[in-house]
Amino acid sequence: MTVEGKQLGDILVTKHELAAGAAIAALFDAAGDLKHRDIIVSTNMHSIVTVAYMRPSDRKRFQFQCRIDGEIVVWRMMQGFGPHAVPGRWRDHPLDERVTWREDGDDVIVTVCQGGKIVATERW
Repeated sequence: MTVEGKQLGDILVTKHELAAGAAIAALFDAAGDLKHRDIIVSTNMHSIVTVAYMRPSDRKRFQFQCRIDGEIVVWRMMQGFGPHAVPGRWRDHPLDERVTWREDGDDVIVTVCQGGKIVATERW
């Protein structure tokens, strides 16, 4: 899998950033309200992708961290924002949902499985 960029509006993002953003959208956007422009992604020097968005219904802010382990997206929620944010646990327990990603042309497709069944997909 490559990590080449894709243009989303005025921002060039990597495939890993796309996978992380799509994973968070698949996990938390059951209403389908979030669009690419609503989610902010950035990567730090340790290849951790930070994903943040503001929920359209009540303008509440959420922040997550994701790491890409091959085809797996592992995520955790952050409590608070900025340098004082406290990380939750990585969702890598066998009973947690399994989030995978793959490339499809210029897009990435994320699939969320729980109990062996697909519960959500997202294409970015």
